[in-house]
Amino acid sequence: MQATSFCVNATVDSGSVTYELTSMVHAPEDVGWLALGFGQNMIRTQLVILWQNDDDGSMTVSQRYARYYAEPSVLADPPRIGNAVELKDLWQKPKEHTTYAFRIPAKERLLNGTSLRESLVWAYSPIRPHKNYTSHIARHFEIGHMKLEFEKVEPVPSRPEPPSSSGKPENDGDNKDGTDGDDHYHSGHEKTVHAHAYLLSFGFLFLLPMGILAGRWGRTISPVWFKVHWILNMAVAAPIIALGWLLGPVAVWQHGGGHLDDAHKICGFILVALYGGQVLLGRYIHSRRVEKMESGVKITNHHPPLNIGHVAFGLVFIMFVFFQVRSGLDKLQAEPEEKLFAKWYHKVWAIWGLVLLLLYLAGLTLLPRQFRQERAGGLGDTSGGHARLHPNGDETYVPLTVHPNRRETEEASSSTRLLFESRSQFEVGDDDEDDQEEDDMALKGEKGVGGRDSR
Repeated sequence: MQATSFCVNATVDSGSVTYELTSMVHAPEDVGWLALGFGQNMIRTQLVILWQNDDDGSMTVSQRYARYYAEPSVLADPPRIGNAVELKDLWQKPKEHTTYAFRIPAKERLLNGTSLRESLVWAYSPIRPHKNYTSHIARHFEIGHMKLEFEKVEPVPSRPEPPSSSGKPENDGDNKDGTDGDDHYHSGHEKTVHAHAYLLSFGFLFLLPMGILAGRWGRTISPVWFKVHWILNMAVAAPIIALGWLLGPVAVWQHGGGHLDDAHKICGFILVALYGGQVLLGRYIHSRRVEKMESGVKITNHHPPLNIGHVAFGLVFIMFVFFQVRSGLDKLQAEPEEKLFAKWYHKVWAIWGLVLLLLYLAGLTLLPRQFRQERAGGLGDTSGGHARLHPNGDETYVPLTVHPNRRETEEASSSTRLLFESRSQFEVGDDDEDDQEEDDMALKGEKGVGGRDSR
């Protein structure tokens, strides 16, 4: 079976299986070692690792077992022992290729015809170890997974399995019932990867968009919009994003991989740097506005270039975040044991992206109201870009337009005039009642005089 640049050919004969491992794109001098594992993933899997020695051309076969995402340990007494064999030209190979072969006892379920499917993992490295089978194995450069389907196997009498001793695997990667299992053990590395994905998704895909929507929807409704905006985008999101981002290098270290060696890792580093820059820009814009207000400078331009750039960059940043999360899902989906998780997460990703888009577009319908309020003006307040209409502490707000010590305002729109009129009714209500009482007394006096005259 071929998997991208790697091919495995298996032949069953007399209770054993001969595996041919072929690197389809690497010449012999470019191959350090090739490995084949019997299971769905590297963890808890017996591995057979082969390399050719430079001095005499002999083949070294190392029986190993991976307990973690680290260098596999040598098995002193493996349940099945693989031995190097001579190659047979059973199929056409490309010109630039390298093939190693070994023979190993077949699984009982394969011999009795219970299951003709086998889960395998493979790996390649260009770094060749020393001749001894216990030598240090350099980290793999390429890995892959595959399902091997045997076309036909002649049944043979069953044979007892060798007993398992302490320190050896209880099985070779499959369930005891003889079928390829889907119950996957989550190692420390996988748990770290999941925590990395959850924290950054929550920070980047939920908290930051909520902060943006707080600004888009709240600025025409409540003076607390800015406080909600900066608390979500900085006070809450920053520690969550920082922790999730730090778990990325931890996961790479646990896996024994390289840092900044693919697009997802590089873009993740750039993304965090851009997030920090966006937060600093927002703080700078707000501090300048507050400084102008306190120094008595009239604010005439409500939408300077920096403000527009801050908003536009925030929207582009969220789109960048969605693509970055998608690239992480694509990496997870390449792992067979993570396909269900990645498939479920992808649906959530798509639905949430559509919901956010609709919410923001709906918020744009408030722009005319925002512009009317900005033209109306009001008394200044540094609590977040809104102004109190009265200096006595009332809670009716419109956006800032004039200096705090200046009472003049431009002609208000109809919606804003309602705010002034509704407030003025409460302030002059007592005088109106006194005027009404005087009018009533005058009317009563006129009626009384009229009555006496008639008599």
